[in-house]
Amino acid sequence: MGTDQTKWYPTFKDYCEQDYDLILTVSAPINDVLTEIAAEYPGQKFMNVACGAEMEVPENVYVMESDMGEMGYLAGVAAALKVGELGENKIGFIGGMDIPDINQFLIGYIDGARYINPDIKVAYAFVGDFADPSKAKETALVMYADIPVIYQAAGGSGLGVFSAAKELTQRGKPRFAIGVDSDQAMELKDSDPEAANLIITSTVKQISESTLNAVARYLQNEVAWGVQDRNGLRDKAISLSKNEFYEKLLSAEDRQVVEEVEAKLIAGEIAPQKNKGLSAQEIAAIRDSARP
Repeated sequence: MGTDQTKWYPTFKDYCEQDYDLILTVSAPINDVLTEIAAEYPGQKFMNVACGAEMEVPENVYVMESDMGEMGYLAGVAAALKVGELGENKIGFIGGMDIPDINQFLIGYIDGARYINPDIKVAYAFVGDFADPSKAKETALVMYADIPVIYQAAGGSGLGVFSAAKELTQRGKPRFAIGVDSDQAMELKDSDPEAANLIITSTVKQISESTLNAVARYLQNEVAWGVQDRNGLRDKAISLSKNEFYEKLLSAEDRQVVEEVEAKLIAGEIAPQKNKGLSAQEIAAIRDSARP
């Protein structure tokens, strides 16, 4: 449908007139249009398979979102293990904007890092934009002054974090990063191999896998309509990228720790702290409790 929002409603309406059993969409901004069209076609079933925002879910809609807190938790585990290898005790986080979704990543990050090292310190900053890599780079250069690893959850701005890590490494001060949403090291492997070589891992949203699982459940009449589900490792909806760079940048012993943490998260043996639906005061208290 593109980014022209005037096309969204008529596209949905056209599909609703074509007698599909199920209509899927992949977007958070689409929620208002989806809610409107679902009311007009109460007999039509819809799924939003990658919703990043809270919504009032109509009775003929099923909504999924990736567990961003669990993604942050895995990043925190990896970051804490890496700085431990380096003999350091501080990690960093750069988010796109200071909003609830991004704070889910940050709170999970703090929680995961503390699982490895209860005394670890976590610096954080927000770019104020998801499409300003230059500002993100400036922010990262400051944070990297005494912090060797930064997890970025900043959309297009996050590329600036990788650029900062590369620049400082070229100056003889090795710095590392963790990517988000997709396997960003592999994406940069050919176009920017120097940056790729500094990305320890990425927390990945496995939208294709979770969509496949959701449609399979639909075929078995096992979907709970009118519900917004939050899916994580247990649902194969998120993962930690484990590519050639991960194997090179994190020791075998620490990679084994990651495997153990993942198994415990899936089994429910580790219960991360609440990171969604918190008040501004609760978010501030958690963030500040880990600030260097």
